[in-house]
Amino acid sequence: MKKRPSFPMKKPVFPVKILLICLFLSAIFLSAFTVVFTPEQEPQKKEIPGSKLFNDLVMHEVRIHFNVPAYWDSLKKFKEELDSNALTSFLPADLTIDGTKLAQVGIRFKGESSYEVQDDFKKSFKVKLNAYSKTTSYDGIKKINLNNSYADPTCMREKLYYDILRDMHCYAPRSAYARLYINNEYYGLYLMAETVDKEFLKNNFKDSTGDLFNGKPKAYFFWEDDDSLLYPKYYSLKSKKQHRTWSDFMHLIDLINNGNFLRDSIRKNFENTFDINQCLKVWALNNVLVNVDSYNMYYIHNFYIYKNSKTQRYLWLPYDGNYAFAAYTEDLTLSGTEKFKLLYLPDNREKRPLLSRLLKDSEYRQRYILFAEDIIQHYFTPEILNPRINRIEKLIKSAVYEDPMKKFSNDDFYNNLFNAVGDTAKAGKFQPGLKSFIVKRREYLQAQIAELRKLKIVK
Repeated sequence: MKKRPSFPMKKPVFPVKILLICLFLSAIFLSAFTVVFTPEQEPQKKEIPGSKLFNDLVMHEVRIHFNVPAYWDSLKKFKEELDSNALTSFLPADLTIDGTKLAQVGIRFKGESSYEVQDDFKKSFKVKLNAYSKTTSYDGIKKINLNNSYADPTCMREKLYYDILRDMHCYAPRSAYARLYINNEYYGLYLMAETVDKEFLKNNFKDSTGDLFNGKPKAYFFWEDDDSLLYPKYYSLKSKKQHRTWSDFMHLIDLINNGNFLRDSIRKNFENTFDINQCLKVWALNNVLVNVDSYNMYYIHNFYIYKNSKTQRYLWLPYDGNYAFAAYTEDLTLSGTEKFKLLYLPDNREKRPLLSRLLKDSEYRQRYILFAEDIIQHYFTPEILNPRINRIEKLIKSAVYEDPMKKFSNDDFYNNLFNAVGDTAKAGKFQPGLKSFIVKRREYLQAQIAELRKLKIVK
């Protein structure tokens, strides 16, 4: 067998010196096209509209100036018209936020219990910045709620409710505190809360073209009929009407009432139509915080339903959490609030088919319980909430103490951070202490979930 001839190795085509020269010239070439920014020129990440307005690390200042003498009477008249005839009117006023003046904005009263039960002075307000000029806004925001923290000596319950929701990655309003002045008179501490509107949808979904419904006090999600004219009295359409707006929404209600969830195809259709997890997370928090002013608790209140135009799924959007942390319960003592059942279903559950369908379904009920467990383990804890309460106390204390319109005393404000104020043996006559309620409520829920595991209701 012949040997394979050997050949001497050829030298590299590109000697090392040539390679180094090429690298050097490449570096010079690239540096010629590299833009170097000074600190002043460096591109800034675009902030989300409202980042400055809802910065909750500072105390804001809001000044409203009415140019008519009987402005309070006019506001009360507009509120009566809104409640009786659904006629919305705004009173013109000048507005100054943190030194920035906006001429001719619209002001009206807002709220139900916070309006009716509160005395004749410290009302909640809706501020519509673009009421008279479509281009008027502040920090990209066109509407603001000024909430009076009704039934809350600490003035923190609604703020904490929103913050926990957002920590849980639920879609909820941003909020921050402000000192409010009306015609140069200090009216006290208010919580500025984001409105669920077109700007809210853009900020959260990068799109606002979906259908937005606001649930009215009788928005049970009950199937009425296939006549779309029957539903607007229960659900207020807030977005621009689309071709299939009501028919699509009625399809959701039909699934809730008449869908056979035992059939995989129906169940999949329902889950593709409605974001169940988002809804159950909000409901679980409402229960943990004994926020009775909500659909899954006592009252059919305080929610929007939004059809995300990208996913084509309906989402549950909560708002207005001033009853959170058991601020008011008409039939519970202090012990009753602390031991409120996790799997609570109201007596009129047949009128709330969405609630009864979800919590009677074994899979969805388990998700709900697990969401509640996640909340008490990672969000509703003294380690997380007590430092937040302390920070807010430091921020708002002087504004509360100087508030001439508040319904509670300065001692009530401080004491209610720790302990209950009022008559704890009489329903609706007390507010649990924030820090003590967190401890007692967690203890009960942890024990109840452990019992549900023993009964194999949850795995």
